[in-house]
Amino acid sequence: FKRVLQRYDELVAEEHRNLAALQRRAEEDMDANCAVCSSGEVGPSNQIVFCEYCNVAVHQHCYGVDCIPDGDWFCQPCTAVVPEETRKRVAASTAKEVQAVTCKLCPAKVGAVFPSDEAETWVHTICADVAGLDAAPLVSSDFGVAPSAVRVTAADLERAAARKPIYDACIVCGEATASVALCAWETCRKPLHASCAQSRACNIRCDRTKYNSGAAN
Repeated sequence: FKRVLQRYDELVAEEHRNLAALQRRAEEDMDANCAVCSSGEVGPSNQIVFCEYCNVAVHQHCYGVDCIPDGDWFCQPCTAVVPEETRKRVAASTAKEVQAVTCKLCPAKVGAVFPSDEAETWVHTICADVAGLDAAPLVSSDFGVAPSAVRVTAADLERAAARKPIYDACIVCGEATASVALCAWETCRKPLHASCAQSRACNIRCDRTKYNSGAAN
């Protein structure tokens, strides 16, 4: 009988932990900003949706989500790379996993990445912008490409990735790449990837400028 009571107490404690985790996540979701545009503003047809595998948050309009599904929603890389059974298992739990792919221009496995013209090459739009590439997402009518692709080719990304960095290594990840920019907040001027800054909950804004003019934070 003692073992039954002990097991019951363990199950109750686990349920309380799960409920607390769900409550924390709900509170975080209320304050979430879109990983593409960094805004938290929403509208009736432009809600922020969350990937149930990696928990990336994106606006419907920013990521090409026509309608919010009744069940779980998964971002593009998680849908493309993670087996369905694994996605469903993670979605049913309170913990989330690291994103399944890496941006071609930075090492961060966070944020909203888009596919290029090659299925295995992904990029953050903000990293492409900093590297001087036009990464505006394509809509379904553009060249017959499905929503959420970007107007950047894998060859473009390969050339940008091979370019000699003009700034020092990112202060967050320690890597120097073409998508490192200088923080433009007052006199900060520290080098960093915008995606790395987002991973540290920084408020990021990227001014679409040329490769060597940096980003605004």
